[in-house]
Amino acid sequence: MVSVKYKNIGIAYDDFIAVRNIDLEIPDGEITTLLGPSGCGKTTLLRSLAGFVEPFEGQIFLGDKDVTLLPPQKRNTAMIFQNYALWPHMTIFGNVEYGLKLRLKEKIVFFIKEKKEIITEISFSSYGATKQLEQIAEYIVSFCKGKETATCWELSAEEVEQTLNDPKIKFKNIKYVLKTLKKAIRDHYTYVVRQLPNWLPESKTKEEKIKYRKPIYILLFPFTRPFFIFHPLTYEYVSETIEKEQKEYFEKHSSSIAKVTWFLIKLWKYIKLPFSESNKAYLDAKEKIDPDWAFRRKKVFDALRMVHLEDQAYKNPPELSGGQQQRIALARAIVVEPDVLLCDEPLSNLDAKLRKELRTEIRSIIKKIGMTAVYVTHDQTEALAISDRIAVMNVGYIEQYGKPREVWDDPKTLFVAQFIGESTTLVGNYEGNGVAKLKGGEKINIEIKEEIDKGSELQIVVRPEDVYLRNIDGCFELEIEIHTIEYLGKEAKLTGLLKDETILLIDVVEGLDKIISKIVGDTIKVYIDPKKLFVFKDKKRVY
Repeated sequence: MVSVKYKNIGIAYDDFIAVRNIDLEIPDGEITTLLGPSGCGKTTLLRSLAGFVEPFEGQIFLGDKDVTLLPPQKRNTAMIFQNYALWPHMTIFGNVEYGLKLRLKEKIVFFIKEKKEIITEISFSSYGATKQLEQIAEYIVSFCKGKETATCWELSAEEVEQTLNDPKIKFKNIKYVLKTLKKAIRDHYTYVVRQLPNWLPESKTKEEKIKYRKPIYILLFPFTRPFFIFHPLTYEYVSETIEKEQKEYFEKHSSSIAKVTWFLIKLWKYIKLPFSESNKAYLDAKEKIDPDWAFRRKKVFDALRMVHLEDQAYKNPPELSGGQQQRIALARAIVVEPDVLLCDEPLSNLDAKLRKELRTEIRSIIKKIGMTAVYVTHDQTEALAISDRIAVMNVGYIEQYGKPREVWDDPKTLFVAQFIGESTTLVGNYEGNGVAKLKGGEKINIEIKEEIDKGSELQIVVRPEDVYLRNIDGCFELEIEIHTIEYLGKEAKLTGLLKDETILLIDVVEGLDKIISKIVGDTIKVYIDPKKLFVFKDKKRVY
């Protein structure tokens, strides 16, 4: 588990600033939801944590590590996407295993880098060519750097380039040479061909030059032979300069050396670095670590078991329902044991009943594992149900950050009060002594904690569950005209018109039979507790 910290983050797309001045700290082991309407910047903020978007200012920390400029693969995160992002041609097992396989390869390569000597042995000793390889590498480095003893090849640079430009004719029957020597010749031999003539005294004859390069030819002969054999004149000329016993020596050892030919050339740039980053070294190391890969299968099935789909492991994604596919996406994310789990509106494609079931299941799994999670949604109910903390966003800024109960009970801005849950906003002017006059002339009681000038315009937010059909002590009275009635079984949704045509939302639970007997256009009285109102001036809470 790690904490997440956004420090003064700003992100832009060309000239459009998506988020600005974001400061946010997410405790480790908690589920934090970025909640807001479309276009508020919540997904952009999530993608910046994944490394898909780079901020133009600020820093992002995972724990104590600054990951602002790290590429996605260098951050230990995993993401659940809105559209599942499963490979349709792979089985469920293959989909869940995929990320684990890539992560495992990275870990093995890192292990290899730390154990250079061991991996060199794995890669080369099994071919019986370690000493020869070391000697060849040493001579090649000397050959490229030395100016006094080094010499040029008999082939001109033009001939080498011509060969590379027309490989099908020259290397028609030896495809392995195309894949190996071609790169080596292009990257290294051509450079030597071009440069070494300038390093040698002009007075030297061809014979003298050949004498200088004999030690190099002796070591490089098995590697250059497949190339020169397709240039008869050059090959014949070179062969004449190499003594019989030298050729016999190489014929004796050519088998073992030939086996590492392709590997040597492919790893040229790693001669002075660990050989670990080649695929061959990875494969060899993999076999040493765990030949059967039983642990990988175990981890996959453990993850599938957590989402109750281990019996579907060998089906393909199109054979599963949307809810099952999203469970697979969750299993694929958690199997790699990320520091932070990123969820980009994972339930938005599902029906209401399935969303309710899955949000409970997702929260349960995340809390059981104990990982830090950042969740993005525009659904307020989903955010309240799944989160330990909620950051409410609007037009690129965080309006409020806190626990779900704090955000629900104590909205700090007008936007938060209007966005979280259903509500009605009444507009009026303050008349003093805790009384506000609405646009339609109705006077209501309010409670405030700050000094407000008389005549100041106020926005008063009331939630439908806080409007009653019977009088309760301390409530004020309003008269409304019934606008709509929706019967929903255990409750009814009622809307009524105030004198200024403002639509007041009302949830009816008590007195349900009485209200559904009413018709549109009837006039009724409703009652509101001033303590339940959220009062704002200039969009800031004054209570």
